[in-house]
Amino acid sequence: WNQALTWRCFVCALTATFTVNLLLSSYDWLTTDGPHDTTLLSNPGLVSFGAMTGQYRVYELPLFGVMGAVGGVLGALWNFLNIRLTMLRRRYVTGPPRRFAEPLFVAFLVSLVMYLLVALLGECQPLPAVVPEGDKADTFTSAGAKAYCATGEYNPMGVYFWSGIEDTIKHLFHTKGVDVYEPNLLVYFVAFFLLMCITYGIAVPSGLFLPTICCGAAYGKLVGELLLSWGWDVNPQTYALMGSAAMLGGIMRMTISLTVILLETTNNVNLGMPIMLTILIAKWTGDLFNIGIYDLHIELKHIPLLEWEPEKNLLVLTADDVMARHVHTLPMRPKVEAVVQTLRQTRHGCYPVVDEHGVLLGTILRRHLL
Repeated sequence: WNQALTWRCFVCALTATFTVNLLLSSYDWLTTDGPHDTTLLSNPGLVSFGAMTGQYRVYELPLFGVMGAVGGVLGALWNFLNIRLTMLRRRYVTGPPRRFAEPLFVAFLVSLVMYLLVALLGECQPLPAVVPEGDKADTFTSAGAKAYCATGEYNPMGVYFWSGIEDTIKHLFHTKGVDVYEPNLLVYFVAFFLLMCITYGIAVPSGLFLPTICCGAAYGKLVGELLLSWGWDVNPQTYALMGSAAMLGGIMRMTISLTVILLETTNNVNLGMPIMLTILIAKWTGDLFNIGIYDLHIELKHIPLLEWEPEKNLLVLTADDVMARHVHTLPMRPKVEAVVQTLRQTRHGCYPVVDEHGVLLGTILRRHLL
């Protein structure tokens, strides 16, 4: 890492932010009626899940730690399943026709599962008299929320499955004062966990960050609601955030960056300590089973990447353990025939150049000889 690369990243990030702002602001200009300022760039497109007002008590920190450990196990399981599925894809989903057909099949499968779960397991409930603070009003009045329900009712499964992913996250993070049916959350978590595993890796540009937050929020909200039903004085919204942190730490194994991102998107620095604790425990627990999902895919694709720290089995090795016993060398003035023969017999990328006494004079790259 160097200063030039830092500047490139900085300029690229600013350019991307400006481009998103310009496009979204232009869309606002075209869709807004009445007079408006067409030179005002006012829509940066930043992801925000709304300010979290939830607090926690000291005795809840061990609970967050347990959630992190469970999140680490779940993340390790998710990584294992996804990498096995990716290996099957590399073996059987080959060629443009199959790679084109797979996303169509996955899209149909995801849509079918979501439709059936809402249709078969959704139970209508009366609309809350007052929309919970911090939630969006259309969460309870959208087409998904009204699926198979009469006027004045909403379908919780429709809210989970048929709302946009950002709206679902906000709903899980902020909804309070509404009766939550725990089996619905459990079904949503399990279904989303498996569908996310199937979807990640298909031949379309897709992300993992928001789906992991949504899946973790369902897990955390389920834990919070269960504790609340057992008589604990807890805030399920805070547990939804901790569940997201646990799943992110368990799947991605990043620490500082995830903590900062979650603090930025929730705008509550008071939750910094439990978030960091949950992510660290999730990472440490997941590392007992495998490495992060991005590292697994890097290894699967054989992309050369030098880690910050060597692996444990490399700490006891010396240069003698990896050196070749019979070194292929080139003299200072070799014959063309000798050079061609050396290149044909070996696949080394670099060769030592020696004098007549075998003393090293320098090295020469294979591509220079070619």
